[in-house]
Amino acid sequence: MKHIYSRCWGSLLYVIVEAWLHCAASLQIDYVRTSRQNLKSITEMRSEGIGTAPASSLACNVTCQAQQHQALLSLYNSTAGENWTVSSGWTTSSFHCAWFGVYCCPPTPSNLTSIISTPSQDSLTAQARWGLSCTPFATTLNSSDQPFVVAISLPGNNLRGSLPDTLFQTLGPSLQALDLQSNYITGSLPLSLMPSSSPVLMYLSLNNNHLEGSIPSSFAPESSRLQYLDLSSNTLTGTLPKGLSNLTSLTAIILSHNSFTGVVPVQLLLLPQLLSFLVGYNQFSGSISDIASDQWVEGISLDQIVMSHNMLTGRIPSFMGSMQIGGLDLSSNHLTGAIPPSLGSMEGLSALILNNNKLTGTIPALIQTPHLQVLQLQQNSLSGTLPSSLPWARDLVWLDVSQNKDLKGPLPSSGMSGLQSLQQLGLVGTSMRGTASVPGGTLLPSWLSLSTSSFALNQRNASLICPIVYLSSQNGNSPGVVVQIDPYYYAFQNCSCFPNTVTQRVLDPQGYILSVTCAQVSPSPPSSSVILWYVPFSIVMGVCLLLAATLALLWYLMGPKLKALKKEASLCKRAEIPGSAQPGKAVTLVLTDVEGSTELWEWDTEIVAVAIDLHDKLLRSYMSKFNGYEVMTEVRQH
Repeated sequence: MKHIYSRCWGSLLYVIVEAWLHCAASLQIDYVRTSRQNLKSITEMRSEGIGTAPASSLACNVTCQAQQHQALLSLYNSTAGENWTVSSGWTTSSFHCAWFGVYCCPPTPSNLTSIISTPSQDSLTAQARWGLSCTPFATTLNSSDQPFVVAISLPGNNLRGSLPDTLFQTLGPSLQALDLQSNYITGSLPLSLMPSSSPVLMYLSLNNNHLEGSIPSSFAPESSRLQYLDLSSNTLTGTLPKGLSNLTSLTAIILSHNSFTGVVPVQLLLLPQLLSFLVGYNQFSGSISDIASDQWVEGISLDQIVMSHNMLTGRIPSFMGSMQIGGLDLSSNHLTGAIPPSLGSMEGLSALILNNNKLTGTIPALIQTPHLQVLQLQQNSLSGTLPSSLPWARDLVWLDVSQNKDLKGPLPSSGMSGLQSLQQLGLVGTSMRGTASVPGGTLLPSWLSLSTSSFALNQRNASLICPIVYLSSQNGNSPGVVVQIDPYYYAFQNCSCFPNTVTQRVLDPQGYILSVTCAQVSPSPPSSSVILWYVPFSIVMGVCLLLAATLALLWYLMGPKLKALKKEASLCKRAEIPGSAQPGKAVTLVLTDVEGSTELWEWDTEIVAVAIDLHDKLLRSYMSKFNGYEVMTEVRQH
């Protein structure tokens, strides 16, 4: 399947690079492998029986048709078929080969080499996806043709639930392709789906679901014809079974975005047809030296190896330079040591991604990689300078060496003039800078230019505005592609701060600007004359407020008592002491007596006591009103 996968993996590499870089939607990376001498063509594979259906002339009779029909219905029922995005024919047609996503082939031996679709489906889609096709029938396929189900393709169709065992127990002998990616399938991998139960299965894609558990050790018998395996973006765990190395027809192993552990089986990279090996975003450990060795890497040729975001340790072995790899991604691991210069001998290298490790030493020249498009070495501990000549740069799209603080020197002044595709140049966090301080030196090499009309905010200082750097135009009329470069490199030339800020520059002994910061302007302090009157005024106002609050509190607490005292003093002032009347003033004496009181006391003592008490209270109330005095009260009881 050489010519099929060499065509599609270039596009897949672009998608992977886009995910690595998070914002590379405009990248146009079209890596195509030009030499695959050690791989067989699809014609050769089919001539040997690889990629064909079972060579049997037995037809799928009425009983077989009913069993396949029921097996497909079990898939519909167990995955909430009523909620599928598309389910044409599944509930309306009695002939299952006319259902959406179901592909069938008649049993004629001459047609058993590939898949034929019904008129309602596009056979070219199956051919492009699986590398399989049948010569289309002139008439509509029907049950009298006694066809077998050879493929099921329902990607992104909202399947929810687990896969039924009966599906693969029934369809296993004839099923060649199963594509259920991007659904909501749960549970573990059905044992009946194992290649041992599906001997002609060539294409298996269950990526982007919710599968869990491990890959059974019996997954891969030696008789398997599986060519494409994609179980990525699930929650699978455990170690990879060594039996995967029995799948000698595999061209692609895609197991990324799971939770696999252990060491990657060394034999997987030895598979003779393998083109792509993607196991990133897992928990694999161990060193690459344990995974590979000098004895077998010679002649290995793959389109891409992606082992990023794992826990790999140790050095990058030098023998990897003996391999022919289109794209190598070992980023976000714990790799140490230097980048082997032997990697520069991989002529077909299109992407080298080693960022976010603990690599040290200098950057090799990579002089034999003329088609390099992506070079990511950021977030390491690299030192030295970039090679003075980069002959591979003519196809370069992405060059990022940022966050290597010990990386120094200028950008190459030669070998870069043919740049046509560069879109990202990352130098942030390095000590690289232009040669302006050297006699005859320049701030930027000739293949880069500073804009005089376009400016942008600096990423590390939001108040600093710097000119845009772009790739010098080849025709001299219009600016080229904008590239990202730290203004430190060109000594912050033409950079300025926002208004109401203070520009602060730090220079080295030669006068080269090392940094520029924009500080906010502080408000002016008040004058001394203002302080002289403001301080005592504040003190007086504070004392007055305190006194007012104290008086208010006292009035609240003592007010009622003061009013009572005032009233009593007023009464005392008006009263006169008995016998002190002035001559000529009349004095009134009031004498009272209760007539017949003696008999009344004897008649009813309690009633008379109440009456006498009422009498006394009445007189005393009037004495108080007219400032009188009670001289004597005599109560006689007999």
